[in-house]
Amino acid sequence: MAKVAKLVYITLVTRVIVEDNLPQYEMLESVHDELKTKFSMKILNGEISENLEKITLDKVCPYGTFDSDILPDNFPACCQKCVNRVDDPQICVFFCKEGSRFTPAQ
Repeated sequence: MAKVAKLVYITLVTRVIVEDNLPQYEMLESVHDELKTKFSMKILNGEISENLEKITLDKVCPYGTFDSDILPDNFPACCQKCVNRVDDPQICVFFCKEGSRFTPAQ
């Protein structure tokens, strides 16, 4: 089965309480950590399909464009099947359900 790169579009919406008269940039600064937590939880709790906008074929960067598209054989099994394909070990550990502490630079 051939692999292809696809773009997945989702829209995340959450409610925050802020001061009425704050400019947008200050409002975003004031709730940054709260938004980060709420959006992360929506993704980790499987709410992606509920917020799915569309899925399209990536014509600009097809499969194989980036080195991270093809993982080395020494990556652990959870990284082999991980859809995140991130090179930052902190992000990988955060999203990896199996809790892999594997550093991609190894």
